[in-house]
Amino acid sequence: MKTKTITLYQFDELSDQAKQKAIADNCGINVDYWCWWHSIYDDAETIGLKITGFGLDRNRHCTGHEMSNANTLTIAHKIKIEHGFDTPTYKLADEYIKEYAALDDDIDAGELLDFENEFLNSLLEEYSILLQREYEWLTSEETIVDSLRANEYEFLEDGSPA
Repeated sequence: MKTKTITLYQFDELSDQAKQKAIADNCGINVDYWCWWHSIYDDAETIGLKITGFGLDRNRHCTGHEMSNANTLTIAHKIKIEHGFDTPTYKLADEYIKEYAALDDDIDAGELLDFENEFLNSLLEEYSILLQREYEWLTSEETIVDSLRANEYEFLEDGSPA
């Protein structure tokens, strides 16, 4: 029988080169699970918006629709209750409510639908930005290192996983 002893290292004990390898090998540590975006989806549902899909980077977009119990005006009012006053969604909702109140009573259905769709599309754009920022934060070197430390990952001397 043969016994071998190996030395394991915590992230902070690695050389700079080994740390870079550990970071590169774990670049998806915070996003390689199915639900990293669920908090943003849940936030949207809180205001009555159902997000049905999204893309990142060069294909950044967000798709969705009003939930059955909401309309654009309800969504705007819920945003003003749920989101901070200095957020882009709050500012968007505030402007929408003001513009909605100023609409003529004789606006035709097509114009009203266009107005509502413009708000909805602007809101989905804001959510696509939130999703992109969340992804970039989760895949940042700083956040990867925080996860490696918090989970007490162990490495070989060269930064390879133990």
